[in-house]
Amino acid sequence: GMVLDSTGRIFMGMENNLGYLETDSTGHYRFHSLKPLLPQKYRNLTPVFDIDIIDGKVIFQSNEYLFIYSNGNFKIIPALTEFRGAFKVWNRYYVRDTNIGILYLENDTLRLLKGSERLGGKRIYAMLPYGKEDVMIITKQKGAIIYSPRNPDKYYIPEGFGELNTFLAANWSYCGILLPDGNYAVGTITAGIVVFSADGTIRNFFDKKSGLHDNTVYDIYCDKNKNLWAALDNGIRQHDARIGKA
Repeated sequence: GMVLDSTGRIFMGMENNLGYLETDSTGHYRFHSLKPLLPQKYRNLTPVFDIDIIDGKVIFQSNEYLFIYSNGNFKIIPALTEFRGAFKVWNRYYVRDTNIGILYLENDTLRLLKGSERLGGKRIYAMLPYGKEDVMIITKQKGAIIYSPRNPDKYYIPEGFGELNTFLAANWSYCGILLPDGNYAVGTITAGIVVFSADGTIRNFFDKKSGLHDNTVYDIYCDKNKNLWAALDNGIRQHDARIGKA
């Protein structure tokens, strides 16, 4: 994982190491390991899969631990079972603990998101802003589910999501983003990218038939010029994010 902070420092995690890239006096990037700041028993690191920055704190997520870096020190939070997937939504940090549910970080402590126990055994591949304060949860088995803190039924599937969720469940949704125009793009393992609106209406598909090099999409990103980048099984593809406009 990699993430850029407001000063231009690039934090990154890898096999058995974590740290940051920073330019030296010659303008070249140099890697600075933060591993020596960890207690000795935590230095045999498993891969760091995700990095996020919340309120100036850098959170490195491996399957076994969260490493929260701030002011030159680490706080370490172990998983109860295994961390699988971390997400930043509405400036709140979420992580799924296998067989437990979705946890959120508050004051450097993980708390269970009420009702998310039902999702503990589900594979979650994206959590995205929805509406004014809700969260769209993209799962492998069920497709898109909405978490609404103010709704009596906090987890629900909106009317109109039937066709979309049938497609997502059949094609293993794997990643997702909110596009600048308010639509959503979800990458799948077997059918490329689907673009849909907030009401669940499918707007477009982007797959091998329409120019994608491969139908297996591991990650997607939209840059400031509204270009959509897709990390595929056999390379990287760039496309105009306006594919969402049918």
